[in-house]
Amino acid sequence: MERLQPLITADTPLVLMRAHALMPTLGCYRLYLELCPHGDLHDLIAEHRSMIGRRDQDGDPIDAALPESVLWSLFERLIDAVCILHNGHVEGDEPPKDGWEREIVHLDIKPVNIFLADPATDVWPRYPIFKLGDLGHSDETYDGDPRNPGNLSRNPNDFFCMGTPGFSAPEQEGRPPGARRRDYRMSAYTSVWACANVVLQVMGLETMPEQISYRRGPDRPQRQADVFDSYSEELREVLDWCLDPTPSERPELSVLRDYIRAFVEVGPEGKDETESLRFRNDRDDWINYRRHLKYELWAQTG
Repeated sequence: MERLQPLITADTPLVLMRAHALMPTLGCYRLYLELCPHGDLHDLIAEHRSMIGRRDQDGDPIDAALPESVLWSLFERLIDAVCILHNGHVEGDEPPKDGWEREIVHLDIKPVNIFLADPATDVWPRYPIFKLGDLGHSDETYDGDPRNPGNLSRNPNDFFCMGTPGFSAPEQEGRPPGARRRDYRMSAYTSVWACANVVLQVMGLETMPEQISYRRGPDRPQRQADVFDSYSEELREVLDWCLDPTPSERPELSVLRDYIRAFVEVGPEGKDETESLRFRNDRDDWINYRRHLKYELWAQTG
């Protein structure tokens, strides 16, 4: 995916590949990626999950849940990332970048593939930059692509549809009987579902949710009702919209990006920028992430 690299900077929500090396005699290759010193989203979920049942120094129960503003930050960064994959830029309402006839579908968006870089100074100043990485399962496609969707036979000539159990969209399981093939192709709608599912799993501090057979069971991922209901109506409703089992019923990338931006920029109480989630730096708006200094030292010396 070398065509992505000129589009990625330190603030871009995609992991930058700095260099690569082919080693044909060993039958392998090596990628040199930017350092994301705070681990990955899986680490963050596990860290907060480990605090369930603990008490603080005053004997009060610790609230292990991640603040809602963290989820909006994560959601915004992921949607910006998939906008770049599908359109070549983050302006969701603009046509694809010139020469971007083939969109990139990630197909394996999950916490272990989302990395935590140092915070930006202008937006979300208390939070790391969430960066999407590991495009090993990704594929390129276009309207009318005869390979998409594949037949799930693992034929190397077919579009690779399978992802990770618990994080795969319904169309990655195959289309329902009688459904039109073109309605269940892998597309931006697949990425929208995957991003929303990651946010949902972070809500419940789940690292490995059970894979549901959407053709035989519930039409949406399982959720912890008490946890889900503790977040705002706006967040719950947009996640439900994105997790619709029918791809065409989900929001388009441009609509979703505008919705998220509008909510986080004006704040939950109205048009007052001082209440904007993106710029707020409240002491209570807390997230527990750790610096992995051994990796930083290795990057500086190796």
